[in-house]
Amino acid sequence: MKKIIKLTDKDLSKIIEGVLKEQVNLPNLNQTAQAKLQKAVQLGCISKYGWFKYGGVGKTKSTGEFVIYGTDTDNTATYYFYPNMTVKNMKTQVTKTWTCPDLDKTPGYLSPEITRVLEKIKKPEMGGWFTEPVPSVVDIEDGEFTKDDMAKPKDPILKKYQTYFNDYIAKGFPIYRRGGAKPTPGQTPTTPATQTTTPAAQSATPTNLDQGMKDILDQVKVDFNEVACKGLIDTYFELAQAGKTQDEKTMNYIKENVYGCFRKNMRNFENDTKDKLRWLSGNEEDAKNVLGMKKFKQIGNIRQDDSRRAYRLDKLPAF
Repeated sequence: MKKIIKLTDKDLSKIIEGVLKEQVNLPNLNQTAQAKLQKAVQLGCISKYGWFKYGGVGKTKSTGEFVIYGTDTDNTATYYFYPNMTVKNMKTQVTKTWTCPDLDKTPGYLSPEITRVLEKIKKPEMGGWFTEPVPSVVDIEDGEFTKDDMAKPKDPILKKYQTYFNDYIAKGFPIYRRGGAKPTPGQTPTTPATQTTTPAAQSATPTNLDQGMKDILDQVKVDFNEVACKGLIDTYFELAQAGKTQDEKTMNYIKENVYGCFRKNMRNFENDTKDKLRWLSGNEEDAKNVLGMKKFKQIGNIRQDDSRRAYRLDKLPAF
């Protein structure tokens, strides 16, 4: 009878560290295999194997191939789940098969190009589009979410990337974003309860906003989250430098949202964002932590002409 040797967590860590070359999160040539394995994990196809203790999705040092790795529940052996639907005991080298019926029902096999497109359009300044979680039909019909199709997009931003989704014309490639919520009759759209005191909560959306800024503000108004707010401030900073003319109502509305972002997220903003806010408020002498005085000397200050002065955040407190 063979003696079973149990491995400690420390032993397993050393084994995994030696076998795995890297934990990969960025798009690469093996993106399709990586996406397939990650999708299998999300669908619960791995957790159904009660004998297996999940470790993660990683890339092997020997072959550079993506696998789902982990051990049995007794910590006696390491197992690899491969994209070709085989699972191997790395101690005994015994190979068996694993299944995931729901995998074929989802767009889990995405090319590196499509993966990159999805990463781009999920940014607030691109509209904040996403594929999961899928909103309910009720929420879409109520206008809380917008639905589009990457294979036949209506949104002008999405149309730029349509050619990458030609293989999905027949079955479609649904995609969603927040925004366009319809208020109850007689009510004014409001921000979440935590932000009811912000000026932006009491102003109606101007009708002449360009689509890019409208998409950004739709994201911001949901909950004034830090990522969406950073996108708004970055865009506002660029517009201020260009001095693009906006009517007073539109300018005030955008400013109210920037002020709301500042009130909620000032403590969490990175130095780059804080420096931009200082420049926008007219304190460019203090805006040197990340961008540096050299950068600000090149772009001047916000008071240098009327078109720029319209963007000044003169109600922003010192910080």
